[in-house]
Amino acid sequence: MGGNPVVILGHSLGGVNAYQFAAKYPAFVRALIIEDIGAEIKDDHLMQFTTF
Repeated sequence: MGGNPVVILGHSLGGVNAYQFAAKYPAFVRALIIEDIGAEIKDDHLMQFTTF
């Protein structure tokens, strides 16, 4: 990738992807903007979706 760290915006499932990318490649991420993911990220890397 190269260059400077970036700001990642994630909405819905994209928010989960943004979290996962930031966890795997923290040097590439300056900040995260997460909106309306509707899931809990567990320490064991499993997602538990909430019911509304």
